[in-house]
Amino acid sequence: MGNTEQVYECVEGLVRIRPGEIVYLESDRHRIMIHTMGGDYHIYRRLREFEDELHEFGFLRIHKSFLVNMTNVRQIRRYAITLDNGISLPVSKMKYNEVKSRLKQGCC
Repeated sequence: MGNTEQVYECVEGLVRIRPGEIVYLESDRHRIMIHTMGGDYHIYRRLREFEDELHEFGFLRIHKSFLVNMTNVRQIRRYAITLDNGISLPVSKMKYNEVKSRLKQGCC
């Protein structure tokens, strides 16, 4: 899962990224920062487009500004998740139970 490369036209140029390499995506209006294991990339798209595209690879929208690869979630508590790399991200109250449930399932 997550081995199919996608080609994105980022600010940094054309970039090939496997969905499994993406840790999370962060939105600031229509500017998305794709945080990968190998670095960060910027692209101008809606987070909703990525949500639809990456859902089948185990990604979940946890907040209006964050889309997370659930395989990288280490812990959830008090409306925040901690990723394997130690980064903490907020979880909206509306998404909290869904995120918690998906983490309990052990996969996406």
